[in-house]
Amino acid sequence: MRGLATVYLTALAAAVAAQHGSHGSHGSQAQLHNGSVHPVAHESHHMHGMPILEMELTAAERAYWEQYDTTTYFNAHSGHRRGLWLHAAAITGTAVVLYPASLVLAESESRWYLACLSAHCLVLWTGLAGLAVFAASLPSSLYPGNVYGKLSWMVAIVSVVHAVSAVVVRAAKWLTPDAASHAIPLEYLRPERSNSSHGHSQRSVDEHEGNVGKMDSPVEETAELAPDVEQIPAGLRDGYRRERVQPPAILRHRIVQQMAERFGAVFAVVYRTTNWLQFMLLLVYAAVGFAVGNRFAQGKYVFNFLAHWIKGGIFFLLGILSLARYCGLGAVHGWAWNAVTYKATQENVSRWKWLLPQGTTTMEGIESFLIFFYGSTNVFLEHLANPGGRWEAKDLQHVSIAFMYIGCGLCGLIVERRLANWRRTAAAGILGSCDDGSPGFSPNPFPALTVFFTGILMSQHAQASEVSTVIHAQWGKLLAYGSFFRIFTFLLLQLLPRESKEPAHPFPELVTSFCLISGGMIFMESTDQIIEALEYRGLTPMFTFNLSVGASVLVMAWIMALFTWRDTLRERANMRRVLG
Repeated sequence: MRGLATVYLTALAAAVAAQHGSHGSHGSQAQLHNGSVHPVAHESHHMHGMPILEMELTAAERAYWEQYDTTTYFNAHSGHRRGLWLHAAAITGTAVVLYPASLVLAESESRWYLACLSAHCLVLWTGLAGLAVFAASLPSSLYPGNVYGKLSWMVAIVSVVHAVSAVVVRAAKWLTPDAASHAIPLEYLRPERSNSSHGHSQRSVDEHEGNVGKMDSPVEETAELAPDVEQIPAGLRDGYRRERVQPPAILRHRIVQQMAERFGAVFAVVYRTTNWLQFMLLLVYAAVGFAVGNRFAQGKYVFNFLAHWIKGGIFFLLGILSLARYCGLGAVHGWAWNAVTYKATQENVSRWKWLLPQGTTTMEGIESFLIFFYGSTNVFLEHLANPGGRWEAKDLQHVSIAFMYIGCGLCGLIVERRLANWRRTAAAGILGSCDDGSPGFSPNPFPALTVFFTGILMSQHAQASEVSTVIHAQWGKLLAYGSFFRIFTFLLLQLLPRESKEPAHPFPELVTSFCLISGGMIFMESTDQIIEALEYRGLTPMFTFNLSVGASVLVMAWIMALFTWRDTLRERANMRRVLG
């Protein structure tokens, strides 16, 4: 949901511009028109509300701030600015609302999916047209050599490829005569839904696990169970089949049907690849657009900007992932804090089986690998901002954090290996005998330990200004708090183990998600150019902290609303199929 963060940052830019326009009144509050003194309780002796040019500065500092350039694409007087604002509104709207909604509709096999996807494409291309109008109206570029134009073409191409593949895949499902293309009522596939019924119920999940290339949806979840269709009463079976009688008009087009018959499998791979790729690309596109629009990362600021936005963005996305797990994402893999087991069948044993870890692939194992990979690549990037690539004390301080990532990542991977038997035994104790399984988590402290010490070390990391130091301390403490509540989740699940395969909802994860989302957002705000923009206008660290907290909760509310909608659509779809 980084697009929603873009809305917040755009509002922040407007707020600081308004603050800049009115800063001249602060220094004259105690004066009346006739030169007499107006009595006030307190005058501004601190930095809040006082632009930096009204503070005591050295000659060098004043020379720097007097030539400080506040010009951006958003406040420049040249160009067709309405086209720019149309573009910003369209990209934000489709990245935050329309495309996430289409993902929910796609997962629930809703008949409104193609309509929502069409609306997304229409809004997206309208925004791209607005950008083209604005770019053509500029006499000269304020940001020569930026990547936003190339990224715009990439977004446009991916959107077209994804839309075409979605139509062809839907047409192929309507043309397929077998029942495997459509959902079957879960009530008839898994009639025993009590926690003690492990046999038939769990075998249904186990058989599905062999097909790891499909989306996590109720349609795909039941696809491997097509032979059990005959168990459905005839009346319900007829009603189930009636759903396939009238597909949308576009799916009945001759060209679409020919493409579906000849290249259905190819388009299915393209669709699955671009479905989530487009979502991630839209988030990156919105973030890069905000950065280019405000002329961030130019000249000497490029490495500082990339370091803060990449790392902050990772923590932001990690918070979104944590909240999605709480809401049930990845339950079929045991990633929603739920138990899962596997049976060794002919379908799920492949030549790649030896590459997969024992005891299932846990989210803690994935996090440990990513931590190790990031630390390994980050060691060589910490000194790039220094002239000539010299290594200095500050670089070594940052490299030590990269070493911590390498060590914690390796330790986490080793722990995952050693806990494989424990996970299988714990899963068998919940769901019965199995060849492999997981209770839904691995008590691996190293991912949380990495986040904790990243926050602690950076919160004590001295910066060039007081504002920067305080903001670094803010996100550092938030990351530390989030890791603490993740450990609390482990303790809670260890002391109160679940006896169900349904997704768990450990309440500490809500606090963890909030800390990671807001911490990542503030991390991105701690880049040098944003700090200077705040200092120039006299805004304090608490200004951004307050806005970040509010924006983080709004992001969480929107994500939880989407998952609630998804669950509602699933229940309604299954009910309609049962009732015929």
